[in-house]
Amino acid sequence: MPHTIDLRKRPEPEPKLEPEPELGPEPAPAPERVVEQRPAVSTEEAESRESADDGIAWVTSLSRVPSKKTAVLLAVLLTVSAGAVLFMNRDLMFAAVLVLAGILFVISSFKDPVYQQVRIDTSGVTVQDRRYFYSEIKSFWISYEPAVVKELSLELKKKYTQRIRIPLENINPLEVRRAMVTLVPEKEYEESIIDQIARKLNI
Repeated sequence: MPHTIDLRKRPEPEPKLEPEPELGPEPAPAPERVVEQRPAVSTEEAESRESADDGIAWVTSLSRVPSKKTAVLLAVLLTVSAGAVLFMNRDLMFAAVLVLAGILFVISSFKDPVYQQVRIDTSGVTVQDRRYFYSEIKSFWISYEPAVVKELSLELKKKYTQRIRIPLENINPLEVRRAMVTLVPEKEYEESIIDQIARKLNI
């Protein structure tokens, strides 16, 4: 008879133990990362710093163009005034100047406004290609009356120069003031009656 081997009773071979690998020196622990904590900055200070770094820029027209209705009305008034001067004083020269001024008002109302790029940064004010450094500016003032006027005025140190008036358009006047108040003296300007009339007539 063939000899049958009972596998259930067959002793299992002992497993071979592999030698444990030798361990080298433990690596040094990684240095802890130190996170620098910065003080909290308010929203107003953040906007002020952003304005100071990037500057404030906008496009506006420094030359005022009267409306056609206003120009025609002025031309009529000047022509009537010229007739009165000519009738009463016989001053032909002055009457001709008044009529010529009325004609120029009408012509200017048909011109398109010239737009210029304005930029305010930490070193000065730039109007198109003209740069006004803060060292050249004597003082500034922002005239702000809602729905009436929103304008930046610059007075230069150079004598016999007109005050520069820059409309702010949709720029926040507070941002412009924050950008300039620590660099240029702030001084309120008194507006003459002629300036008030010219602004109302947009001339």
